[in-house]
Amino acid sequence: MIGVTVRADTAGQALSFLFGAGWEGSPIPAELRDKASDDYKLARTPPMIKLNGITSWACNNRNFDWKPEGNGVRVIVRLQPDGDVVKRKPFKLELVDEATIDVVRDLINQCSGVYFNIIPEEHKFMPSNLLPQYKRLKVKEPFLVPMRVAQLSLLFGALLEEEHSLGEWLTMLAEGLNLHCRQRGCLWKWTVWSEGDKGKLVYTLRCYAHPSGSQPAK
Repeated sequence: MIGVTVRADTAGQALSFLFGAGWEGSPIPAELRDKASDDYKLARTPPMIKLNGITSWACNNRNFDWKPEGNGVRVIVRLQPDGDVVKRKPFKLELVDEATIDVVRDLINQCSGVYFNIIPEEHKFMPSNLLPQYKRLKVKEPFLVPMRVAQLSLLFGALLEEEHSLGEWLTMLAEGLNLHCRQRGCLWKWTVWSEGDKGKLVYTLRCYAHPSGSQPAK
C-alpha cells in the first residue's frame, strides 16, 4: 500500500477500499487472478504481530471495518491482537525439532479443538532438489521434504516453549512455511472466516502465491 493513491467520491468508498482486500502485493500474475478468485486477495489492513523481534503480517484477516454513524462513520477493530476474530485461551505445545507440520496441526487440534486447513496441502512439502542443504546429494529422484519444527526454532527459538494463542501459533507456522518454501516463492498467510448459518469458524493456512491447481513457480 506504500505509495498508493486512493481516489474516491465519498469517504465510504475510501474506507471500503482501505479496509478491504485487493491484488496489491500479490505475486500471482494478473492473467491468473480471475481464476484464483477473491480467496487469494490480500487484506489491505492485516494486523501487525510481533514475535521474538519478528514483525509479521502472516495473518490475512482484515483488521478494520466501518459503518455510518450520525453525520460521520465509526471505524471498528474487527480482530484480537493476534489476528483472530475471537479471544482464545493461550496454550503450550510440546514440540521437538523433528516434528512435521502435520504433527503440530494435530497438537493444536488437541489443545484448542481447532483443526486448520492447509491449501494447497502438497505445498507443505518441498522437493529436495530445491533445498540448498540437499542439492549436494545429487539424487536422481528428488524426494519431498515436509516443513518441520526446526524451521520454527530458527525463527522463534525459546519462544516455542511458551504459551501462545491460536492466532500466534498460526502466525509462527505461516512464517515457518515461508522459510521452508522460500526457494519456490510461496507466500503463506492464515485466515479465519465464518461458515454457514451457525457461524462455524474455519481456519486456513494458504499459499497466496500459488492458487490450488496452478503450477508452482520454478
